[in-house]
Amino acid sequence: MTNSGISKLEEAMKKHHENTHLLINGSISHRFLTEEKALANKYKIPYTVISNGDVKTDIGAVLTYSYAVNKENIFIEAESAEEITESEKKDSFFTKLKNRLT
Repeated sequence: MTNSGISKLEEAMKKHHENTHLLINGSISHRFLTEEKALANKYKIPYTVISNGDVKTDIGAVLTYSYAVNKENIFIEAESAEEITESEKKDSFFTKLKNRLT
């Protein structure tokens, strides 16, 4: 999940941490989901890692509620390349390496 996605997940967890449960895609490597698990632990939200080999999805985590959520758009949109800030570009490993070599 992107930094923006983590921030939005944390915002949702802060606001609605009661009666929620985090579902984590077991097909994704555990090292990519450590932030999601840490947030769940921070806000005392139970989580379950679900593996289903029959279904392919690129969804990494879903914050579920014990009641219906009446929202049209429930997905966090992926960041486009234009949305990456200049500071994130400057801090990348290859940029640092390039700057040292030039």
